[in-house]
Amino acid sequence: ILSLFLLVIGLTVLAVGIQLGFDHVKSGWLFNSSSLRLPLQLVGGESVRLKLAWMYMSILVGLILLIVVNIELILRQIVIIFGAGDRLPRLRPLDVPEAE
Repeated sequence: ILSLFLLVIGLTVLAVGIQLGFDHVKSGWLFNSSSLRLPLQLVGGESVRLKLAWMYMSILVGLILLIVVNIELILRQIVIIFGAGDRLPRLRPLDVPEAE
């Protein structure tokens, strides 16, 4: 039950991170990157500066993927609590990172 509680707290933190990440991406469309450019001069055009939102989007995508994994772990924990954990495929030690 403690593990389930910690996973739910983690899900809450990730949900807040999604909200903040989405706001960050929205503000990134206002500004251009100072160093990253799309090299269109290679095909006869002008180089175009990329919007910062494209870089910020990696935070948002990463958080979404972490939420998917967290939901899977929550569902696994619920199944284990109700006694059907023996029907779940076992996670190998490399599947779940742990502190040493």
